[in-house]
Amino acid sequence: MRERVKNVTLTALVLISLLLSLGIWGITPQYESIDEPQYSSNIGVNDPSYYRGFETVASPKQIVLHLGEGKHTVLFPGQPNYEDGMSLLEKSTFLDTQLTTEYGETEWRKIVDEIPGLQFEFDAYMPAQALSDNGMLKFNTQIDPQMQIRSLYLFKLPEENDYRALIYGGPDARMYLAHVVVPKEKMAALLDKGKQEPEYGMFGQSLYKNFYLPLNRIQLPKYALELNLETHNQRLIDSFFLDNSLTSRVLEKDGSEIVTDGNRSVRVGALDRIIEYRNLTVDRTSVRRPEGEYGEVRALDFVNEHGGFAGSVFLYEAQRKSGQSNKNDIHDYQFRLYQNGLPVIGEQTTVDLRVYRSDVAQMSRSQYNYVKAYNDHTVEILSGPELLKLVESSVWLDRNRITNVYLAYLLGEPREGICALRPVWVVEQAPDDRVGMFDAATGERLRSEEGMLLGLE
Repeated sequence: MRERVKNVTLTALVLISLLLSLGIWGITPQYESIDEPQYSSNIGVNDPSYYRGFETVASPKQIVLHLGEGKHTVLFPGQPNYEDGMSLLEKSTFLDTQLTTEYGETEWRKIVDEIPGLQFEFDAYMPAQALSDNGMLKFNTQIDPQMQIRSLYLFKLPEENDYRALIYGGPDARMYLAHVVVPKEKMAALLDKGKQEPEYGMFGQSLYKNFYLPLNRIQLPKYALELNLETHNQRLIDSFFLDNSLTSRVLEKDGSEIVTDGNRSVRVGALDRIIEYRNLTVDRTSVRRPEGEYGEVRALDFVNEHGGFAGSVFLYEAQRKSGQSNKNDIHDYQFRLYQNGLPVIGEQTTVDLRVYRSDVAQMSRSQYNYVKAYNDHTVEILSGPELLKLVESSVWLDRNRITNVYLAYLLGEPREGICALRPVWVVEQAPDDRVGMFDAATGERLRSEEGMLLGLE
């Protein structure tokens, strides 16, 4: 009798153990990548107005018109002549695009100083195949799948009848050369109209470090932005997780909330109004990106699937700091709001992503949504030579190491949903990755040596 009781008890314990094991297995989070198309839909998918195609975010930040005799002008997004330049590019056909080592500093100087032509400047290393797939470029032959475009020059040598394209192809200094069929009448008309635009001068040290600044003071509109604080974020938060029933929530002292399933986490900031996403498994599960998959496209798809965009946005790629491990596998991207053809700098209007190989490791976006812009008044901004004098007088910037200088709008702090936009000159320097910032109208320094922004109120 006692043995029978022992057997029954042992059997019951085994059954209970099996049931508990099945229960634990059933509630254990599955380690599947968020990058697979298994997540929930969200506002970015349901409302087409929040969706952006690659061709809308990957357009050049500016088009430089080289007019010959060392004269230049610059066209910005939204200007009629800029749209004419983009139309010309889309109607051109690139023939026999090949790697080249024939063009060095001397040849490049001749192209930009002596020969009339166009220069398309992108704010990221754009994959040429993705530009082709989206109708921005037309190649008549198969191209190098690793080909990237940062700068594209269209020009015609005096001794030739046909146009050529010189393509600066990325951080490895790879360059390509192609013959191009260009609508010649459109090219001539655009260059002629460029003579009526403000004159710009070329500054910088080389093919890889050059920028264009107005030689005289110009007028620039000032704006204020209306932003709407999104209070219904739950659907967006849920879209990051495969099964929302398996998530846990933690409330911080300041009212911020953290949601996690063990693999991914989302923090909803109560004070800074920032939503931060992290995929904690990226460095353990990511593999090298196969040919045909591009980080820029992956970043865009991810944002479209998780909140989308409001307003006009352009893709910007931040430079990786020197000496950082896995430098070629990690890319930091920003989607910047553009106003009047210039980028708006501010957390409330920028979406930041870090892509490791083919996976999105982090994303940060504001709970504010862009509504519309109001034109305030017009200000006169400093010329390029005046700005460079400010740089030369600065003890923490070196003109010989400047890689880029551009105009932007600095976003002020929201006050009852309204933010002032302040025109600024931004100065980028390498290899120490310093960024200087000056009020474009007064020359006041707006960025400290520690990188802190000043004058945001």
